[in-house]
Amino acid sequence: MSVIFASSGTPVLVDDGDWRAAFFYNWTESRHADGRAYFRSFIRGEGHVDLHRWLLKAKPGTVVDHVNGDTFDCRRKNLRVTVQRRNAQNSCMKKTNSVGLKGVQEKPSGRFSARIRDDNGARHYLGTFETSEEAHAAYTAAAHKYHGEFARV
Repeated sequence: MSVIFASSGTPVLVDDGDWRAAFFYNWTESRHADGRAYFRSFIRGEGHVDLHRWLLKAKPGTVVDHVNGDTFDCRRKNLRVTVQRRNAQNSCMKKTNSVGLKGVQEKPSGRFSARIRDDNGARHYLGTFETSEEAHAAYTAAAHKYHGEFARV
């Protein structure tokens, strides 16, 4: 494992074999609308490219997912080419979630409900529960069932 530094001084993990090629370019930290940071450079003949996409030579129309959700970790074992819906399954809990558990919402009655989307985008209501922990357990089981290796709970 090696470290390169973005122009802002932010350290980014890369594999030892990628260090020399990546070190040659000036990577700038770019914040997306969701607040996550990605690292971008201008490469002659390719234009502006994101580091994680450049390392995997990702084709247009594909998405490169950070397995552990850490965009500062661009080691190949943490990157995988996928499609947007699978990438969304590996997303973090929304900042607007007031319960603090992914897939769980508090109802006005004080009880907790859980729901999830499957691979086809269909919503599945998982039930209403007395505790947030019970609702989260239902979400976790459904995430592993519907999302497999992309499940993030």
